[in-house]
Amino acid sequence: MTEWVPVTAAERALLAAGQDPAALLAALVTGPLLMPVSPAAAAGHEPAGWATGTYDGVTHVLAFTSPQAIAACLPGQPVTYRTDSVPSLVANWPDPSWRLAVNVRLPIGLILDSADLAALPDLSVPGEAPLRAAVEARDENAVTAAMLRAELIVPITAATRDLGDPDFSWPRGPEGIAVYTSEERMRQAVGEADFIAVTSLQLTTNWPLDGPALLLNPGTPLAVAIAGSTVRELATWFGELRTAMSPERSQLVIAPMYVSAYLDHGYDRASGQVHRPVAGETPLALYERVGLLGEGSPFQPDDDWVVVLRFDGPAPAEPSFVEPSFVVPDGASLHRIAADGGEVLVAVFSERRWVAPSS
Repeated sequence: MTEWVPVTAAERALLAAGQDPAALLAALVTGPLLMPVSPAAAAGHEPAGWATGTYDGVTHVLAFTSPQAIAACLPGQPVTYRTDSVPSLVANWPDPSWRLAVNVRLPIGLILDSADLAALPDLSVPGEAPLRAAVEARDENAVTAAMLRAELIVPITAATRDLGDPDFSWPRGPEGIAVYTSEERMRQAVGEADFIAVTSLQLTTNWPLDGPALLLNPGTPLAVAIAGSTVRELATWFGELRTAMSPERSQLVIAPMYVSAYLDHGYDRASGQVHRPVAGETPLALYERVGLLGEGSPFQPDDDWVVVLRFDGPAPAEPSFVEPSFVVPDGASLHRIAADGGEVLVAVFSERRWVAPSS
């Protein structure tokens, strides 16, 4: 075995856990697993299969926590691999009699049977299901759409917390800038760190002009790279949408419980208080202007976000209630407004269906 030191947050946590079984399992689930596969499988030319070995008559599936761990355990052997998450591995486990051998021969080596796998904690984060599905399907458009809907976490080291400040220090690496979809994902990769939470609108409109790649969730099972050119295209698109917000557009607020009906089930009706859009308006200011607060209202003063439906047509001078519901016209759009007034385009209604921005 060659010399080894932990290189990821998960490996450092495994080493710190010592012989504590619960701490070891909790540390393991925070990072990705590297599963050896044939070069043909790595290139997508054949099914991945499972790299296994037999010990005491029991089949063991081999896995590692980093390329450095592979090199230390299998010195001098070229190894191609696929990256998997622990929840995905458990969900697709091939045989209950098999065991999982992680980092064999290292100080952080583990061997888990099916009972151990069943006891692994779930590190899923609310709202990440679309991103996980997009990453596993290698669907670049779906990845971008999921990113647009997420609050984004940017680690910071400088005093300024303003993306638009020329002195803002982006977390650059040799391959791009690291951005995360949750605090949990950031901690998986870098441990505890100071950060700011931003919308996709704020991120893309302030993206560095030299166009580095956006590394989404690097060092985690939900890691994916988005080309810098794609980020700049999104910034241009957002700018065009903001310019298009004019007095000839109307909007109404969508109650939170109905948002999924539009996005997931193609709902195409709307009713409520029709009013003019106001750029940079917060959900609370919008509620107060339109008169949406009060007993029994689905809207609350401390809402983190609200979704509005916009469509062509001059807005009334004062908010006016539309009843019964009308059919959503082509070209209408759904926008998520955050508590700080930042805005994200969620979907556009085209050819009688809701289309995500990157589709």
